[in-house]
Amino acid sequence: MKKRLIRLAAGALSALMLFTMTACSSKPAGGQTQDGGGETKTYQLKFALDETQNSTQDVYALKFKELVEAKSEGRVTLDIYYLGQLGSGANQGELIQNGAVEFGFISCGDVGAMVPEGNIFNMPYIFPSNLEKAKEFLYNSQVINTTIVDCFADKNLVVIDWLDEGYMQWTNSVRPITNTADMKGIKMRVMSAPIITAAYKSYGADPVSIPITELYSALQLNMAEGQVNPVEYIENMKYYEVQKYLSLANADFYVASLVFNKDFWNTLPADIQGIFLEAVQETRPYYAEEQQKLIDAATVNLKEYGMEVNALSDEAIADFRELAQGAVSAFYEVGGENAEQLYSDFVAEASTYY
Repeated sequence: MKKRLIRLAAGALSALMLFTMTACSSKPAGGQTQDGGGETKTYQLKFALDETQNSTQDVYALKFKELVEAKSEGRVTLDIYYLGQLGSGANQGELIQNGAVEFGFISCGDVGAMVPEGNIFNMPYIFPSNLEKAKEFLYNSQVINTTIVDCFADKNLVVIDWLDEGYMQWTNSVRPITNTADMKGIKMRVMSAPIITAAYKSYGADPVSIPITELYSALQLNMAEGQVNPVEYIENMKYYEVQKYLSLANADFYVASLVFNKDFWNTLPADIQGIFLEAVQETRPYYAEEQQKLIDAATVNLKEYGMEVNALSDEAIADFRELAQGAVSAFYEVGGENAEQLYSDFVAEASTYY
């Protein structure tokens, strides 16, 4: 077998493709059909999101769908499925990995169960604190787009893009969080990932794991007192109805992976693969502009809904960043056999973007 692996190149259509060649079945894959001449194939694919309509993932997905369908001139049709329609969290990721779903998003909180090295995206304060710089690093990093992409490929997943949803912010119903002492004892709902749990324990919080589909009611019933999400998601899910305080800490940079099942990807003709990669490059700038609008609007709207909003000082962020180092050992345990070297390389490369 001749190996090729997909690599995401630095913000250019020159995303280099190397992928594993496998024998293709004579049976059309992924809903494809043949026309009367037996030449043209069409593809009707399931595109799974792990968020709801009107989310930032939805903004990306709708533009991506529009571009792919237009560029393919009808050869490719994408059917979007939202949170809970095909599964959620790690379950949805497994559906893509196993080929029941052709492609979709996997959140950083769920990907680590399938790709150990992907747990690094759950490390707090590991990305640059400036959104533009963080995006630049995400799309250009050799560690991310070579080393980590190869690790995904080893797990039957082809990464065609990374979707950042900005920085995760803190809400709670107890008190404003302005320093490390304010976090003490708050029951914070966090994504179910060992590194995230370790980080919030280091902060002094009481981290709890609750499925995202149950979070609103959990906050309402005080099963959790706080939660962590981007501001636009907080608004979209109406957490402001059951949370009083919003603290802007820029602690975690939320990264979702847009992945194909590798076996299915290898059945696609090169021109169709190229259409998907072109669509990625054209969706990114559109998404970045729309995302910033959503972040700005959500921050204003949450205040108008009655939330008390505070931004952490640089000093407070430095204190939380220092405490977050308590999660490094957790990454070494779950980040794969080369976790220590991966972490070292990641931090060193990220530092050049500050």
